[in-house]
Amino acid sequence: MLRKEASYPFYPVEKFPELNILKDSWEIIRDEALEHVNSFYPMDDGRNLTNNWSYMPLSPEPDDIENHGDDLTSKVDKWKDKFSITRKLCDSIDNAGYVFSLLGKGGHIKSHNHELNFVSAILGLDVEEPCLFRVGDQYACIKEGRITVFDYTVEHEAWNYSDKNRLVLLISLVNKY
Repeated sequence: MLRKEASYPFYPVEKFPELNILKDSWEIIRDEALEHVNSFYPMDDGRNLTNNWSYMPLSPEPDDIENHGDDLTSKVDKWKDKFSITRKLCDSIDNAGYVFSLLGKGGHIKSHNHELNFVSAILGLDVEEPCLFRVGDQYACIKEGRITVFDYTVEHEAWNYSDKNRLVLLISLVNKY
């Protein structure tokens, strides 16, 4: 497929106006996540190179459910009421999957890609620089209150070089471009 975007594999967030509600509410979402951050689950799928990555699934993607089955479903059911504000905001976006991701200081998420035709939007919630990620051969910094959108079928990885944990909300959307 020919990509015409000069910024590909990144997309201008303006192409996804449905994300504005999350950007406008990022501090509320952050506070709700921080209240329960000690209950996040360790990520143990082989991408966690530094063994300090955890997550809270709120509305997982179809392939996550297929790969993790009943265990993931029970995690979602157990915590759905604890994140009512975030769920309400995210559920206002059609066909979105979303999960909190906490990468510990010095953390590294192994290079990987996904098969589904989605983009990922990263909303920085509790971030101290430098926290960055690579998509293809391009790099971007994660910043509090900012959304960055990229094609997640392209190989990507993330680092947290800061001295504190990095908290983001990952939102998966069908790629319409």
